[in-house]
Amino acid sequence: MIRQILLYSALASQAISASAFELSPKSAVIDPQQLEQALEFNQTISKALAGKLKKRLMAAVKSGGLEAGIAQCKIAAPEISQQLQEEHPQVLISAGRTSLKTRNENNQASSWQAEQLQAFDRIKSKGREAGVRYRVLESKGKLAIESMSPIPTQGLCLNCHGSQLNPSLSAKLNELYPNDKATGYSLGDIRGAFVIRSWLQEQ
Repeated sequence: MIRQILLYSALASQAISASAFELSPKSAVIDPQQLEQALEFNQTISKALAGKLKKRLMAAVKSGGLEAGIAQCKIAAPEISQQLQEEHPQVLISAGRTSLKTRNENNQASSWQAEQLQAFDRIKSKGREAGVRYRVLESKGKLAIESMSPIPTQGLCLNCHGSQLNPSLSAKLNELYPNDKATGYSLGDIRGAFVIRSWLQEQ
């Protein structure tokens, strides 16, 4: 269900960093079917990123334990994102993750993303399921969709994102992520979101 359209103008090229977009209000007419297709594409990319990342992490944990999983996560996410961009060079601008409590400082949320993450938390606190949120951007006359899909904390996640971590895992996290904030979660908590940005395709 489409609940809200936030449309902005952005003076930027196909940059992955959200900070590259300078936002200012602007109105535009968007075909509902075109928008729906764009959101479906973004969801496909979000699920692909989640699935490929989980597969890489599970393989690393199986072969080398949870510490190996932590090390793999540091390199797997950007590699998978790059792979997805290469598979969809004409449409996909960027695919990544963000959170209110980041592990990788490069994944800091923009002000708009932080607002959506807070909204996810409010929705969950009321016992409802948080859905996809999005906004429409413009860059050099082209429209783009930025969407966010919540990442719930699952059982395996608690080993590295929970409140009580194994000392050896804590040491590994401190080694790889000195400024790690992504701990203290409980089962079911929303610990972040997948952020997908793609060009709105002309019909």
